[in-house]
Amino acid sequence: MKSFRDSRETATMRGDVNKTSPLIEAVGTIDELDAFVGFAHSTCKDDAVREELKRIQRTIRSLLGELAGAPIAITAGNVRKLESLIEKTEESLPPLRNFILTWKSPEASSLNVCRVIARRAERRLLEMEKSEPINKEAFRYFNRLSDVFFALARLCERKAGFDEETWNGKD
Repeated sequence: MKSFRDSRETATMRGDVNKTSPLIEAVGTIDELDAFVGFAHSTCKDDAVREELKRIQRTIRSLLGELAGAPIAITAGNVRKLESLIEKTEESLPPLRNFILTWKSPEASSLNVCRVIARRAERRLLEMEKSEPINKEAFRYFNRLSDVFFALARLCERKAGFDEETWNGKD
């Protein structure tokens, strides 16, 4: 019978780490994002967006390995790909002049959840950086990733036939 481990630590390639450490908090949040990107992929009808989500998910998994102790996986090239995707996506959208709501389609709603989890992952990486070094490109990647999810959510709303609904701060 397999021996199960019940302790306050978890094994990583870096060695045993406390389950409440900033590293494990970052890994857990990024793992949550990875799962939700998979969910967003399952709701998306647009093949080009689905392909981008698959590429993003592979990069997120590479970062999880990097945080666990594998060689550096996130590079400036990964960041540039996200920046290009943002620019390409925004070319087909009207300029953003107001706060908007992206909730009319399941695709946009799931991408919006990815956006907020990516923001939280970015904060967790910053917290982790206080106690151990991180790859600066990983932080930059997550900073851009939330913008990608927002742009893709806007695109999905538009492709689903919905106009952007502005929000003026009132009910």
